[in-house]
Amino acid sequence: FSQDTPSLFTGLEADLHACEHRLDEAKDCMVRLQVTVGTKLKALNLVTHYKLATYNLAGLNFAESVGFFESAYKVHMQVERRAMVPFMACYAGLAAAAAGDAERSEANFKIVQEYKEKPKKNWGRQDQYAFAVLASRQEGNLCPMLELAECMCLRSRVVNFMTPEQLKDLAGRVAEATIGGSQSQQVA
Repeated sequence: FSQDTPSLFTGLEADLHACEHRLDEAKDCMVRLQVTVGTKLKALNLVTHYKLATYNLAGLNFAESVGFFESAYKVHMQVERRAMVPFMACYAGLAAAAAGDAERSEANFKIVQEYKEKPKKNWGRQDQYAFAVLASRQEGNLCPMLELAECMCLRSRVVNFMTPEQLKDLAGRVAEATIGGSQSQQVA
C-alpha cells in the first residue's frame, strides 16, 4: 500500500500489520490516516484514536493507550454524542490503573459516573459493561488488571495482535494481580 491509499484500505492495512504483530507499522498507518483525512472527516478521529489505543494495549503500552482512549471519547463529547464514551473512559481508567496512574484512572471513572447519571434509555452493551465495572469499583471488588485483560481478550480482541511473548507477559501480570497480590491492593 502507498501513502495515497484511500482511507478504508489504510485502516485494513493497519489491521493487517497488527495481525502480523507489526504494531509500529499499524500505528503508522493510523497516524497517516489521521493526517490525510482526519481534518475532513472528524468522526474518523474516534476510530483512529481508538485503534491507536488498542494497538498500544497489544504492545502492553498501557500508559500510552490511555491518552488515545481519552482522545477518542472526546471526539464524541465534542459533538454531544453519548454512545461509547463510558466504555472508552472505562477502558482508559483500567489502562491507567494498570500503568500505575491512580489519578488518571480516577478521572476517567469519574466520566463513566457522569455519563451513567445522564438520561439515556438505550445504552449499548459496551456502555452497560462500563457501568457494571464502575459498580464493582465502587464496591471495592475490582481488579483493574484482570478487568483490562478481559476487555483485551473478549471485548476488543486485542490479543489477536499480540505475540506469544506479549501474551505470556499479560498472563503473568494478571496472575500477579490476582494470585500474587491481594485484591484489596489492586482496587483502583
